[in-house]
Amino acid sequence: MSAIEQSCSQLGVSSMRMPSGAGHDAQSLAPHCDAGMIFVPSWRGASHRPDEATDEAALEIGANVLLGTIRRFVQ
Repeated sequence: MSAIEQSCSQLGVSSMRMPSGAGHDAQSLAPHCDAGMIFVPSWRGASHRPDEATDEAALEIGANVLLGTIRRFVQ
């Protein structure tokens, strides 16, 4: 999670640690390694619903945060 926060900071993007009840792959990975998730905002807060949508700019920011995080582990 620290690597994700550092990537956000480097990009000038705000971040917030949040507990998540979401299972996703992180739930399966947790017994084996540390895991964190990058959340981007959905329109009207709709998540895991058929009408869920996310602005392309938010998706690009999320992808850049992920890229920055990966780079922290391979350098």
